[in-house]
Amino acid sequence: MKVAITHPELGIYVGNCMGLGFWSLLDAVGQDCAVVFDTEEEARRHVSSWDERNAPDDYGYAAVEVADDAHYATVDDLSAAGLDELVGELAA
Repeated sequence: MKVAITHPELGIYVGNCMGLGFWSLLDAVGQDCAVVFDTEEEARRHVSSWDERNAPDDYGYAAVEVADDAHYATVDDLSAAGLDELVGELAA
């Protein structure tokens, strides 16, 4: 089991590149999967590291079933975790 970061308006945290964060309901930058973390504590630390919007309690942390060594969750993994309404552009 891994953890995905969620937000009701932004969707599922896809990851970041060059200091920019990407979300499934805003701009998934062509990705079809989302980064996952080993624990909720690790995900909260990641949120705390952001320059903006970095209050960990403002986000959700969803358990997602993926392989133990996986770093990303697929759309099917996220859907199985009950996150269909947040998948957004990941399914495109």
